[in-house]
Amino acid sequence: MFYYHSPTGTGYTKIYSTDWAFAALKADGSITAWSNSYSGGSNAPTGTGYTKIYSTRSAFAALKADGSITAWGGSNAPTGTGYTKIYSTALAFAALKVDGSITAWGNSDYGGSNAPTGTGYTKIYSNVYAFAALKADGSITAWGNSDYGGSNAPTGTGYTKIYLTALAFAALKVDGSITAWGNSDSGGSNAPTGTGYTKIYSNAYAFAALKADGSITVWGNSDYGGSNAPTGTGYTKIYSTERAFAALKADGSITVWGGSDYGGTTGFGITQSATTLSVDEDSTNTYTIVLDSQPILDVIVSMLSDSNGSNTSVVTVTPSLTFTNGNWNTPQTVTVTGVKDNDKNNEQTVIIHSVTSPTSFNAYGNVGMNNVRVDVIDTTAEDNYEDN
Repeated sequence: MFYYHSPTGTGYTKIYSTDWAFAALKADGSITAWSNSYSGGSNAPTGTGYTKIYSTRSAFAALKADGSITAWGGSNAPTGTGYTKIYSTALAFAALKVDGSITAWGNSDYGGSNAPTGTGYTKIYSNVYAFAALKADGSITAWGNSDYGGSNAPTGTGYTKIYLTALAFAALKVDGSITAWGNSDSGGSNAPTGTGYTKIYSNAYAFAALKADGSITVWGNSDYGGSNAPTGTGYTKIYSTERAFAALKADGSITVWGGSDYGGTTGFGITQSATTLSVDEDSTNTYTIVLDSQPILDVIVSMLSDSNGSNTSVVTVTPSLTFTNGNWNTPQTVTVTGVKDNDKNNEQTVIIHSVTSPTSFNAYGNVGMNNVRVDVIDTTAEDNYEDN
């Protein structure tokens, strides 16, 4: 159900959102929500005294001055008071109390259960699927999806801050050493060794760490800034888009790297071995397709003949190819087979390509490819000659 109309009246101070709904907070602490009722667009709490609203992709949670929480659009929030701040992954919440204890709720695959017991936690960090909580002694506890940082957090103490990509975490120690965990293609492994790092920056799938001398080390997905960082020293700060980095030097010069569609230098492309092809009836010919750079998730290239309305029966073609982050640089073969018919005419058709990806995280979903023109050579006359 949808409640399309925004609230009337005045006095609203801030608006919050899920993927499909809004919630507005008034100066008196009252709340009005609208749009998709399954994503927090209805059933907002009544009354006043709310100080801030937090959200996942599909639910809201509002904090009162007394530290009590009301949630809507999803599962029930914890009871009681004394909560100071709420954090969220894509589909779960975690609330921190004055005593440093934590309560989580929401989708368990996203950290909505198995929050750590005990007290003394000072801050919670989150990526899309997992939480990581830092204690006053610099120890870390993680929970949520184990593939994306919900397990294998570093042991020991002395960590000062946690950074994150969409699917991984990296923690910085007092001595400037770094430990990373989570999805390896998103920076969860291969963090730099040694000490002296002062700050970590991140985009969706890669980390960049800055040393005291202004040198930069990167890791994570190579196409999104996890490789090809600038050499040398003197860099003072790093900025990021979703899939690229830009570093500023003390002299005001800038170096960029990462995905070219996002402000960096690494592009996304697909190489095909042919744009024209000739095939005899009842015979085959082939061409190959390969990705130019490693994808985060699977990329599917589909082939369709004669989308322009010509005779769809003159060839058959391999329907689709799937490229993963493991086989992306291995050329795959498209087989085109000429269909035998009874006429004596050469024919022509076109094969078009469609590039798709399971999620919007993958930039390859926006890549276009050239058509392949196919000339089909008739063999009926040759067969008749041989029969005679």
